[in-house]
Amino acid sequence: MDRPFPEHGVQLITLKHSWVNSDESRNILLYCSPARGNRGILLLVPCLSMRSHARGYLLGEESQEVISDWSFVNDVPICQIQTSVFILPHSINLNCSSMENELFIGCMNCEGKRWGAALTERGQARIRIGGTVYPVAARRLTDTAEKDHAWLSSSIKAERPPGTPRPPDNIWWTFHLTSAN
Repeated sequence: MDRPFPEHGVQLITLKHSWVNSDESRNILLYCSPARGNRGILLLVPCLSMRSHARGYLLGEESQEVISDWSFVNDVPICQIQTSVFILPHSINLNCSSMENELFIGCMNCEGKRWGAALTERGQARIRIGGTVYPVAARRLTDTAEKDHAWLSSSIKAERPPGTPRPPDNIWWTFHLTSAN
């Protein structure tokens, strides 16, 4: 067991599983609530690691601060976003960028990805930047000028050559995020 949280009855454990890849590890948040006698409640929740594939609930310090200047995201190499797919938390690593204090995330080949559809539909999420998790409201950009602005923000952070064209709308989706507090 990795990080114990005994005061809350919580343990973070790493499990090996064979249903996807026998070499893959998955972090699981294990919560055991003691009850009378030897009985209790056991809850297993997948948690996001720093790998690129999907995970569950984002761990980290929870911020309730209203953020008006998101420029600090340009100092981290990658962010993680958590949406809800059906009733389960669904988190992925992705690129995030800021320009003029605004926060943008993008999704390549997003058509058919559950997290992009969930974020578009629900308009709310949690984003982890560094070790801090922020509740955010999300809006998929559809206006050409807004998408160009978000692409420029992403291009500057990714150090793409100037003038790199924005991918077509059916290939690249982008979202503008704001504090949900």
